[in-house]
Amino acid sequence: MIGNWLELGHPLYPFRYIDDFHRDWFPKEAAVWGEPWYRLLCLVFWPGAALLTLTPLLALAGMAGLVRAWRTRPELRWLVAWVVVPAVLVTVRAVVFSRFVPLVRFTMKEVVLLLPFAWFGAQPVLERLGPRARRAWQGAAVAFAVAWPVASGWACSRTQGAWVDTLRAISPTSTNSPRLMAVARWLSSHVGPEGGLVVDVDPRGYDDLNVGFFSGVPYERQARRRSTAFEERLRALRPDYIVRVDGGELERDPRFAFTPGGASFDGARFDEVPGFSPPWHVYRRAP
Repeated sequence: MIGNWLELGHPLYPFRYIDDFHRDWFPKEAAVWGEPWYRLLCLVFWPGAALLTLTPLLALAGMAGLVRAWRTRPELRWLVAWVVVPAVLVTVRAVVFSRFVPLVRFTMKEVVLLLPFAWFGAQPVLERLGPRARRAWQGAAVAFAVAWPVASGWACSRTQGAWVDTLRAISPTSTNSPRLMAVARWLSSHVGPEGGLVVDVDPRGYDDLNVGFFSGVPYERQARRRSTAFEERLRALRPDYIVRVDGGELERDPRFAFTPGGASFDGARFDEVPGFSPPWHVYRRAP
């Protein structure tokens, strides 16, 4: 905090930075989804994250357990509040004040703390069932809770597509998309120790950072368009390869122009390397 105060003028600068970032980010997401639909998405985001990560049976049982605990176990109300209040606060910041973009990782504590309430919430329903039906529902809940992370983890690490990319944020396997890694692996085997690499900005996120990292190209040999030192690094390099992203900033750079079979950049001609899936494009300096 002292360092933030001395260098950046405020002891809680990271909090202020993230707050400003989300306030500027919200209108962009609302424009993509349509504002009414995006506010509705923010409204149901926390329970939706619970349903998708814990699976519906466990999540609904946990939510019912929260309600039952609040009504019948006063000594547990502090824990119920610890789960519910943060979720309500971030939901209000998003839906009412347009100052927060919900992300699944922000729901982690609240979702995990639903688990201790799952059995408490399921008991009243299970007690009304016969022994065979009770065992069947319990078995289904456990089987689905095990099968879902296994299936989503396998899919997100082995396949690609719009639905897979959507589920990647809650997958138990931390992986980049196969099309991203195809670019990174190709660069790692083709860019020599003295080669220069230009990396475009990913307009949908930060995948350009992952491409640069997993390419194995030394940082000092990269000119990352996202970096404030891009122009300085570009002058010091002789770029041999360019990674462009559809909709990225390179398309608006006056030094960049599309040509038949490739592109020109900063007075040099580059051939496009075939075999990569949009939004990724790789160019190699023409001989």
